[in-house]
Amino acid sequence: MQRGLFAGGYQSIDESFLQELDEYRISLAKAFKRSNPTFDGATLTELVQRTLDRLVFLRFLEDKEIVTLHPFVGILS
Repeated sequence: MQRGLFAGGYQSIDESFLQELDEYRISLAKAFKRSNPTFDGATLTELVQRTLDRLVFLRFLEDKEIVTLHPFVGILS
């Protein structure tokens, strides 16, 4: 359990993680739709899920110190 910083008290790590993923899912879907207005719901769902899967996997590799450098340093520079 993780103590909440705001009203609502305690929240399990899993619930917190899933809630954060849902927020990212919505943000990514909106960004993809803005860039590609012709995408339908199924395409957006697939793209967003693949993106999130890859980001979670990269974060896992960082956490296990398999990847030591932040993978987005080159992209964001």
